[in-house]
Amino acid sequence: MSTALLVAVIVVLWVSIGVAAVVFFLGRKGYRDWHWYLIGGILGLIFVPIAAERARNDVRVLERTPVAEHVRNGGERITILVGTDGSPEGDQAVRDAARLAVSSAHRVVLATVVDAEAKRAEENTAAARSMLIERVAWLVGDSPEGGPDTVIEIGSGQPSTVLLGLAESEEADLIVIGRRGKGLSQRVLGSVADEVTKRFPRPVLLSSITAERR
Repeated sequence: MSTALLVAVIVVLWVSIGVAAVVFFLGRKGYRDWHWYLIGGILGLIFVPIAAERARNDVRVLERTPVAEHVRNGGERITILVGTDGSPEGDQAVRDAARLAVSSAHRVVLATVVDAEAKRAEENTAAARSMLIERVAWLVGDSPEGGPDTVIEIGSGQPSTVLLGLAESEEADLIVIGRRGKGLSQRVLGSVADEVTKRFPRPVLLSSITAERR
């Protein structure tokens, strides 16, 4: 093996180890910023313990805000957790939930997961809050019964773990989520929807849209 080929093999392995560390440790915890892949590729093997340490951050709920509450006359309510990331399929999940939650007999938790990068948490949370509040109107609408009680929740961490944690804490009877999300993590790490479907013990509705509506 020539020196040049040996160097090339070492470089490829070095970069691959660093990128794999980003995918395995950080990607699964909700770190989706592209610069982590660049750093991982440069630092290679050195980045493995760094990524493992940073990934120890637990799942966090950054914000929980009731945004639409109505007076009820007793009785049990069905709680629907809707996970959306602003993608077409995520928005379809909100629309599907709106068709299901047509009255105050329902309660909707509208949730999203932001990048776990601490230094951008405030910026990410503000953008997520704006996106969710805009979609609350789709749920409340012009229902003569006032529509469902609605809460928005913003979390950070591994998306499927965040959503499952919220579903448990909110005692959700149903999760509605887009069949596919957006971004590199969706292609590299697999489907959040599939993971939620496998682990949630109650019904999960997977929303999708046709190619014509994209």
